[in-house]
Amino acid sequence: MFDALSSDFLNFESFNLASIPQTILALTNLQVIYLGKNLLKDIPPALGRLKRLNTLCLDYNQIQNVPDEIRTLSEIQVFDLSHNCLSTFPTVVLNMQKMKELRLNSN
Repeated sequence: MFDALSSDFLNFESFNLASIPQTILALTNLQVIYLGKNLLKDIPPALGRLKRLNTLCLDYNQIQNVPDEIRTLSEIQVFDLSHNCLSTFPTVVLNMQKMKELRLNSN
């Protein structure tokens, strides 16, 4: 049986989400989140509380900027922001020491 409170993987790709549900932000054990192909315009600052997160995929949305609070995601290794609406380089990612893959193409 799936236990969302202890799960470390979440896939909400292609759910037509306009915002990230608050319940996701309470899942502190999450290590991998797929939220690509939705209608997201913002990354909620509270996402920075998911300290175990190592993969965050937000590709194919409408995101325009990355909040400073994301810098606290020190375990991030893969961060996919491709195919969004970023107009400047998100300098907050420079603090992510474990980053192995940053995708920013097609912005």
